[in-house]
Amino acid sequence: MRVVPQHWRVEALWCSTSGHVTPADQVATLRPQDGSLGINHKDDSRLCRCLRCDDWINLSNPTEPESEFLPEPDDLPTPERGKALEEIVVIRGIAVIRGLHCIFFSLAVIAIIIFEWGLPGLRDEAQSLVESAGAIADGSRPGNSLLVSGLEKISSLDAGEALKLLALALGYAILEGIEAVYLWRGKRWAEYLTVIAVAALLPLTVHALIEKVTVFRILGLAIELAILIYLVWTKRLFGARGGTSAYEREMAADTNWEQLHRVAPIQRPTAPESDHPD
Repeated sequence: MRVVPQHWRVEALWCSTSGHVTPADQVATLRPQDGSLGINHKDDSRLCRCLRCDDWINLSNPTEPESEFLPEPDDLPTPERGKALEEIVVIRGIAVIRGLHCIFFSLAVIAIIIFEWGLPGLRDEAQSLVESAGAIADGSRPGNSLLVSGLEKISSLDAGEALKLLALALGYAILEGIEAVYLWRGKRWAEYLTVIAVAALLPLTVHALIEKVTVFRILGLAIELAILIYLVWTKRLFGARGGTSAYEREMAADTNWEQLHRVAPIQRPTAPESDHPD
């Protein structure tokens, strides 16, 4: 599943924000066999090949090199690229969505505490915050109907019901926070957790849509289903399409590091010639 247009290079976009991976920039001496990764210039600079985006970067010779020579090909860096990098971009996008949910539910927790047990002068502000959090929760995930209905009726809740609502909001905040943090860090178990959380709320989602159909609820349902299908199908979770072993083989086959470490790109640059030929 390709997530960017064919003519885009996600590697170049990633390098533009995270920096290039140029091992030839970290050594004192480039040997003849290192020509696939670096080329010396006569002006105390060198062209260094990025192992992520395959571009050649003009850099100054290192003043404090990490080593004398480049390591063996098997010991060179192996940054994510190709399908693996595209999937990181998507997973981090999902993590951002989860992080926003966590913030909203955390605000709801604070508002409930203030409204039920805080100073009377703060209750109007808490009521406004509760209503905003409820509207956001309702639009972002239709399965949150129980939380939304509780937030809408918070002024009429007794202490026991308020505690239940507080526990529900806090549980959502913790769950979404865990998903956000560990999806961003690329933990595969967090992908399983996200799938389970989304699937568990599908019955509530259907119930919420039956009660009231809105554009935001339909959009929220579409986003949740897209996340569910993407994770299960593309990441091969729960044994789908061969499971984890097939996924690892796919990622390994997409990037032949032995070939990349030993062979320069087709459009290999050459060191500039003198301006005054003999």
